[in-house]
Amino acid sequence: MTRFSVIRPNIGRGNVLRMFSKTQVSPNGPNQSDSLDNKDLDSNAALLREYDDRRNKLCKEFKKLTDCLNDLNYSEYVDDNIISFFLYNNFMNNRKQLLQDLNSMTTHSIERLNLIVDKWSTFSNQIAKNREDLATIINRTSIEPLKKFQNGFNEMRSAIKRYEQLTADFNKYTQKVAKYKDSERTSTVIIKLNDYQSRLAQAQSDLNTLRAVLERELPMFLLKRSDYFQPSLVAFISSEILFSGNNLNALKELQPIGDEVSEVERQERQNKLFDSIDSLSIVNS
Repeated sequence: MTRFSVIRPNIGRGNVLRMFSKTQVSPNGPNQSDSLDNKDLDSNAALLREYDDRRNKLCKEFKKLTDCLNDLNYSEYVDDNIISFFLYNNFMNNRKQLLQDLNSMTTHSIERLNLIVDKWSTFSNQIAKNREDLATIINRTSIEPLKKFQNGFNEMRSAIKRYEQLTADFNKYTQKVAKYKDSERTSTVIIKLNDYQSRLAQAQSDLNTLRAVLERELPMFLLKRSDYFQPSLVAFISSEILFSGNNLNALKELQPIGDEVSEVERQERQNKLFDSIDSLSIVNS
């Protein structure tokens, strides 16, 4: 089965916190005109959580699908072994009668029986192989990329938490500076005032730097999220189409072993079956 490769678009420009440590911004105090609005930040943080929840749910659904495909293959494998066991026991218990029945069969009947067994075995193996290939493709082109995409959400959440912590520190240091400015100018007060003024200046610088990064990277990350997943969606749809096509081809190869009857006879049998279904009390009630 054809493998689907997924080309990932560039989302953002790298680790947000790493960029924060490298970005150079003027260490002046926060400007109300260009500061990151708290409502916008809360709104983007809520969207980030919502999209990550969707990513996680989608990843789980894909995992359920691959588990179902693998479980179905295993179930058929177990069923085949059980059937083989009962057939073997039946043959051993009635081998004389079965050998007589086989000897009484014509060469054409034996050849047809062998054809049916071979065709069915080939069909079952091909269907199982198609399921296995589909599960592999879904895992490589959908589940693994979605798991890797979680790293981007984690980086953004860490940056938002860092911004919130810096905002809290900035407010705390502002209050401390105001407190010691209004206090009596003793040596201890001056030392503490200088210390908190230094901390406030650093908090201002870090806050401005991270704010600039978030204003640029967070909206871009939210906007480009669909570009990241689109190749996975295309690969998933293509793999489903290929899976269905391969199963139909396998079914077509199985058709010649059906009953050798004309189309008219087949239609008559089908009509009789429908009539018997219509006559059931549960249908007529």
